[in-house]
Amino acid sequence: MYRIKELAIILVLIGFLAYLPSLFGGFVWDDEDFVYANTYVKEFQIGKFWTENAIAGRGKNSNYYRPIQFSMYALIYKVAGPSPIAFHAVGIGLHVITAIMVIIVITIITGSSSVGFLTSLFFLIHPLQTESISYISGHSDPLYAVFFLLSILFFLKRNERMLYKVLSVVFFIIALLSKELALVLPGIAILLCVLSSRPERRDLKDFEIPRQARNDILFVAIFTTIALLYLLSRFTFLQFSDIAVFWKGNPYGEHFVTRLATFFQNFFVYLGLLIYPKDLFMERDFTVKMVTSLWNVWTLLFFILNTGIGIFYFKNRNKEHVRLFFYFWIAFLISLLPYTGVFLLNGIFYEHYMYLPQVFFWAAVFSLSHKLLKNLKFLKLLMFVLLFLFLVRSYVRQYEWIDSERFYRQTLSYAPKSVRIMNGLGMSLAEKENCVEAIQVYKRASALSPRTPNLYHNIANCYLSMQKPDEAEKYYLKALETDPSFTFSCISLKNMGRPKSSCIIPQKY
Repeated sequence: MYRIKELAIILVLIGFLAYLPSLFGGFVWDDEDFVYANTYVKEFQIGKFWTENAIAGRGKNSNYYRPIQFSMYALIYKVAGPSPIAFHAVGIGLHVITAIMVIIVITIITGSSSVGFLTSLFFLIHPLQTESISYISGHSDPLYAVFFLLSILFFLKRNERMLYKVLSVVFFIIALLSKELALVLPGIAILLCVLSSRPERRDLKDFEIPRQARNDILFVAIFTTIALLYLLSRFTFLQFSDIAVFWKGNPYGEHFVTRLATFFQNFFVYLGLLIYPKDLFMERDFTVKMVTSLWNVWTLLFFILNTGIGIFYFKNRNKEHVRLFFYFWIAFLISLLPYTGVFLLNGIFYEHYMYLPQVFFWAAVFSLSHKLLKNLKFLKLLMFVLLFLFLVRSYVRQYEWIDSERFYRQTLSYAPKSVRIMNGLGMSLAEKENCVEAIQVYKRASALSPRTPNLYHNIANCYLSMQKPDEAEKYYLKALETDPSFTFSCISLKNMGRPKSSCIIPQKY
């Protein structure tokens, strides 16, 4: 235990050093809706997060339901106000706490603090994590992961006290309310039950299930029931918008086979980024090639890889390190289930999808290789070089995140037709009082998406700041012509003293 404490202190120091650049970042992209322009966050109306969609306080509708995440934002805002550094500090702190939870959980499972430390270290500094840490709206990942791992920790100790069983269930519920991806926990719990079981000699006629196994089945059933009730809630009274409408007309949204086949392709892209995280950027949906048939090379490679791992395990299953490798690999696959297309998500491919799966990926890698690392010096050297390169790449990626204009321009270099990134760039330029270029960017975006009222509204805002009220009115009206219910332009016209009679402004405004 003392060794874990010492290693945890090292992780804390490395974690804050690794993410120091992020402290100097500002608000980017969805942070407007999630934080600094969200009325419920600013006014500490926490009760609203439990009954409405997450960005209702911005006057918008979405299918996000994350009361714990937004309650956290409201608390930070109440204490520190609209200070980006406070939000970033909390995000970094959550990531470091998650890394500490990783070393504890993996050490308990493997019995090796070396495996736990290496897993935690790679999880901590990997450049893919910047999307969850440098991006304030991405802090749902470390938040739910903390409670997810706490639930697993007490699940592992379930036989010691009834209190630990209760805590495991409670933390699972909190994880679910932080982010929906915690739904995979029942699958991980089943895997842990199998991993902790040991074959016993018994009469072939004796089919009685051991008491411990019965208790585990009951406990996992509780987790599964909670997950199913949560899903039922999200598809009924907590479904604030139909995500299928967002994907209407897109083969990815309308065909499960397309989603599954595309996942098999993306699986290898994720593996590539875990090992060689060179090109990191948002809006990967613009670069992902849709795969419409399961009969493709990626599906074949996926099954060949996993069949090979299965054969390797069954030939060496008496070796503890192979056994651990196999179970962590299965846990890695389970953690990827949400991205297979079983349920529609807001995007096809995001780097932050790998936040929690990295725990199980690196645990699998080091369960298999940690003995070799002890005996082969060149492997140790290779590992240190890899860690150094990961740290450098993380710094470079954080440099891109900490300035909104730089972030948008970098993203557009990979996804030049992303209207929402163009809109973000325009807003960033406008904040820097460069409205002339901002208007050019907005107009370029409106040519690609002429039915998006936000673009005309933002053009109007720029003209208003340039003391051109007639031009501003023209574009506010154009936004309303595109969408008569676009409240923001109604409010702006009213504030200008030029209200449009057909505008309907909600009471809360």
